[in-house]
Amino acid sequence: MGAWGPGLFSDDVACDVKEYYMNCLREEMSADEAEAAVVSYFGDELADSDDGPVVVLALADTAWRVGRLSEKLKEAAIRIIDTGEGLERWEVEGKQLLKKRQDVLQKLKEKLLSPQPSEKKVYKYRLYKCEWKIGDVFAYRFESEIAKEKGYYGRYLLIQKVDEGIWHPGHVVPIVYFRITKDMTLPSIDDIKNIECLKMGLGKKEPEIIYDYRGKLINTSKRIIPKSLIYLGNVDVIYHNPEYVPEYDVSYSSFEWKCIEEEIIKLNERYSTK
Repeated sequence: MGAWGPGLFSDDVACDVKEYYMNCLREEMSADEAEAAVVSYFGDELADSDDGPVVVLALADTAWRVGRLSEKLKEAAIRIIDTGEGLERWEVEGKQLLKKRQDVLQKLKEKLLSPQPSEKKVYKYRLYKCEWKIGDVFAYRFESEIAKEKGYYGRYLLIQKVDEGIWHPGHVVPIVYFRITKDMTLPSIDDIKNIECLKMGLGKKEPEIIYDYRGKLINTSKRIIPKSLIYLGNVDVIYHNPEYVPEYDVSYSSFEWKCIEEEIIKLNERYSTK
């Protein structure tokens, strides 16, 4: 089972339910709409004898915490607790874990039967759209300890936007090509065409080997973009040919600024020469 402990949210499904419900509220759905959305989205899980009770209990707890527990949902959760529905999966784990799970559910029952807090304000997502344009090129200087260790210190990571993608829960972020300079000289915008794009991974092997060259840069706010980033200009994108382009947005390799040097160096060491 997808649980790592007897706690209510020590379970993959329970965590997914909580996140999905809260996302619905952040999208300004009403309590009834959010509850209905969860029931619809987790239909397969609700039909499962193990996961069904988890969905209801996790939803009830989450709704109670934000003051939106409906009477219908509360009754369904109490019924599951009173009948022991869903405890079969814990019986096979042994008496000790079963008892702990039962204790968790009894505490949940007490909570659900108590007055829920007043409806809490759930703030709408503040979604960010990166302002970079297709073809924009930026230079980022390697300055980390791992860059010193691996011989990249002072060289430049060149980043060119080639497309856009989505990052949860709806930020519009750049899809980019990465290039690494051979030395510490800051290149001109015209130089980038002579620098090889960094491979992200093997796209497919048959009928021929084709690599993926596109990465998703997690620019979810203006403040997380390094102030040291140098704008080189805008130039037409020369798309790599051949190139494997991921079919789904979630399939792109993703990069956060806080660990970008380490991740880029690993990829370059794996697929390219210095």
